Amino acid sequence: MSAPKLQYLENCNISDTKNEVAVMRIYKPIGSGGIDGSRFAEELHWVAENYKSIAVRINSPGGSVMEGYSIFSALVNCKVPLVTYNDGIAASMAGVCLLGGSEVYMADYAKFMMHNPSTGTNLTDKELEMLMHIKESLLQIFTTRSPQKIEQMSALMDVETWLSAQQALEMGLIDKIISYPIQRGKTTPTEQEASSPMNLYNFYNSILGEIEVPQPEKKPELKPSTKMEDKILDNVKNSLGLALDASEKETMKAINTLQAKEMQNVELQDLVNSLKAENEAMKAEREAEIKERVISFVENNIKAGKLKATKKDQFVKIGLMDFDLMVSTINDMAAPSKFSERISTADDKATMNFADLSNNHPEELARLRNEETDTYITLYKNHYGFAPKL
Repeated sequence: MSAPKLQYLENCNISDTKNEVAVMRIYKPIGSGGIDGSRFAEELHWVAENYKSIAVRINSPGGSVMEGYSIFSALVNCKVPLVTYNDGIAASMAGVCLLGGSEVYMADYAKFMMHNPSTGTNLTDKELEMLMHIKESLLQIFTTRSPQKIEQMSALMDVETWLSAQQALEMGLIDKIISYPIQRGKTTPTEQEASSPMNLYNFYNSILGEIEVPQPEKKPELKPSTKMEDKILDNVKNSLGLALDASEKETMKAINTLQAKEMQNVELQDLVNSLKAENEAMKAEREAEIKERVISFVENNIKAGKLKATKKDQFVKIGLMDFDLMVSTINDMAAPSKFSERISTADDKATMNFADLSNNHPEELARLRNEETDTYITLYKNHYGFAPKL
């Protein structure tokens, strides 16, 4: 098989690959002009055919769920030993990809982040349902790797959780912590550098030493000038980290670069503030939608005669804290007959559909899970192709 155009393979004499360890890198956002999921999967397949083992090193803020699934699937189905490394930050889908290795390592200074999938605002019920299914899929990945219960992992995703290497190890998400000597350099980000996944990604990229800079030829030491104007220029060069014999062009380039960085920092801070404001607005909007949904459900049950009007405020308060608890409490008051009693024949049971129950009879689905576990498992497996973790 001829080699594809390789983008993610870093080491290599392509003509003599046997017995070597291939190193591939995910050092960019996933999707949107960063790491292309299908291309990475194609390249990994070729690498697995030509190398005896693979190391995939990750420092990424995450990105597209679908592109990330392509990468994770390729990693987990690799036919040769494959170790993944968290070299700095493995956030969102990058964290999911990290778990695709047969062995998972994490640098002692690195960070792992997990959160709920999201896609914009003003979502329809269909889009919210899609996000719920994606979350279920991600939870399946997390709980396959970790002994933590699915409810615990779900709660961590709900609040966007950042984990240190030690915490990830204790949760069973990784297999080993890689410690680096102190001379490796600064490994603790400032508050500004840790203000967003993208800032953390850039910070860790800056300390990983990806490019080895050749040492310049030693030049004779120049003595500072004694003229006032030259002294000022020498001070400017020192402040910019330039040699005293740096040309005017080099000095101006360094000044322009410094100015560009200052402007970029202001722009990044503005972006962070804008995202925070947008997040608060989304949170308020979501809370309003939930409240409207709770009130509507309670009022409909009052109209149906299941609840007294005097109980409205009580059940609205319960629903705002735990919607599922409110629904199950109200439905229990109606004392529904068992689903198994209403489905009397094998043909009837064969027509049961997990998606239909989830969309139209969620309370029945919840009851099946708690009271008729075998039926629930069968429905779930028919829909998703694998049994649920209960």
